[in-house]
Amino acid sequence: MLTHLLQSNAIGVFPELDDTAFVHLVNHRLATRSMPPLPEALRDAPSTPRLDLLRKATCNPRPSPRYHRLPEDASQSQRLFFRAAHFCPMEDQRGLPIRTVGLFNLAEEPCVAAFTAAEIDLPNIRACHWTDVWTGEEGMLDGAFQTTLPPHGSRLLAINEDAPAQLLDADARVRAATLDGNRLTLLFDDACTASLTFRTPPRALAINATPCALPCDERFLQIRLPAHATLDADF
Repeated sequence: MLTHLLQSNAIGVFPELDDTAFVHLVNHRLATRSMPPLPEALRDAPSTPRLDLLRKATCNPRPSPRYHRLPEDASQSQRLFFRAAHFCPMEDQRGLPIRTVGLFNLAEEPCVAAFTAAEIDLPNIRACHWTDVWTGEEGMLDGAFQTTLPPHGSRLLAINEDAPAQLLDADARVRAATLDGNRLTLLFDDACTASLTFRTPPRALAINATPCALPCDERFLQIRLPAHATLDADF
C-alpha cells in the first residue's frame, strides 16, 4: 500500500499503515515538495500523535517544487534534498535551515544511508548543525552524515549553519527570515500558536516591535502570534 500512496497525491492519517510506513510517506511528501494542505475533515479533529505530526508537516503546503535527487549509492537508498526549511517557502533564508535532506530505505532489509556536505552543495561550510525533524535529535554535520534505516524507514533532517542565531525547527509557516548580526527576524502569515526550536536561547523577543515575556534559558518556545506577525529574536 505504501508504494501506491507514494505515487498518489493523497495525505491523511492512514490507520492501515504502520508508523514506519506512515512517516516514510510524510517525509517523502516533504522531501519532494509535494505536501498538500491538511484535508478539511481533519482540521478540527481531536489531537492524536499521528494527526499532530501531520499538522506540523502540512504547515507549508505545496511550496516551490524544486528538489534534488542524489545518485543511488551502494546501499540503494533514496536521497533527496532541497534548499530551504520544510516550514518555509523561500530558499536560502539565513537563520533558518539552509537544506532539508530526506533519506529513504525502499528495501525489505535495513540499509545504511549517508550523504556528504558536498553532495548537498555545502562544500565551503566547515561545519553544520543537523536536527531530526520528528525526533528532535541533533548533532554536527562535520563533512558527512550516516544512519541505519530499518526496512521502509526514513529520516528527515534540517541542516543549519553552526551559529547561535538559528531557528532549527517550527510547526508553523515562516514566510521569510532575515539575519542581521545577532537579531533573527521571522515573518509569519497566519495567526497561530507556533512551537519554535532555536539553536540557543534568545535573550529577548518582540512581536510586532512589542517586547514579550521570555522563559529563562529556554530554546524551545511556544508563542501565540497574530496574523501577519513579525517576530524579532535577539541572541
